[in-house]
Amino acid sequence: MTRVFSFLLASLLAISLQAQSPDASAETTAPDSAKAVAISVEELINNYLEAIGGVENWQKIESMTFAGMAHQGGMDMPTTVYSMRPKSTKIVVDIMDKVYVDCTNGDEGWTINPFMGSPDPQRKSKEELEQGMDQEFENPFINYQEKGYQAELLGEEEVEGMPTYQVKLTKEDGREYFYFFDEEYFVPVMMRTFIRQGEMEGMPFEMYFSDYEEVGDVVIAHSIEQRFNGQVIMQITADSIILNDPNIKPEMFAFPGEEEGNKE
Repeated sequence: MTRVFSFLLASLLAISLQAQSPDASAETTAPDSAKAVAISVEELINNYLEAIGGVENWQKIESMTFAGMAHQGGMDMPTTVYSMRPKSTKIVVDIMDKVYVDCTNGDEGWTINPFMGSPDPQRKSKEELEQGMDQEFENPFINYQEKGYQAELLGEEEVEGMPTYQVKLTKEDGREYFYFFDEEYFVPVMMRTFIRQGEMEGMPFEMYFSDYEEVGDVVIAHSIEQRFNGQVIMQITADSIILNDPNIKPEMFAFPGEEEGNKE
């Protein structure tokens, strides 16, 4: 249950569109058509950022509330995700009349998991925090070179019959992400990464994005489907997305009882 919602945490960061624990050593080869691509990686990224509303509009967003329904194993679970710059995220999921919470502010994190026998909040371990440290509120393609990231256009590839451009994004720490952009609308339809720890090491984890809609001055995917090793494990659809939600405060991401101004 905890691992599933760790993946959910990554998927619901609609701005960053990325996942946890990618394997920088996983082999992904460029298709033979790479030499025939008639667009540069810079043109592609610029078209993408323009298609989703432009850099200036995205940089005006300081927080987001994503409310919708997660679907898994025949269950429908009301889900709300609160996120805030630079790396704060809080997920609240209603499951069988119980409330699961996963929260991190980039430096520390905690969970409430009633399915583990206790309704009390539990601090995340160092390992759990490290798995989520790559979370970021801002889209990684915005000013990616200034962040020390590298982007490489690998070529063209079909994703469920749709022609896409495949781009590898390598972060400063060497972690790699593989994005597949629709050739007509320049938005990601899929992102692939690889598990790099534990028994599932090396297995592919994918997120499929659809139902892009305008929210204010920007465009956000309202449906996200997660697949692990080719099997669908979860889908979430948004009922509402609030940008710059005034109800989101830094203290809501603190460990319960240690909110800002109330720490002992």
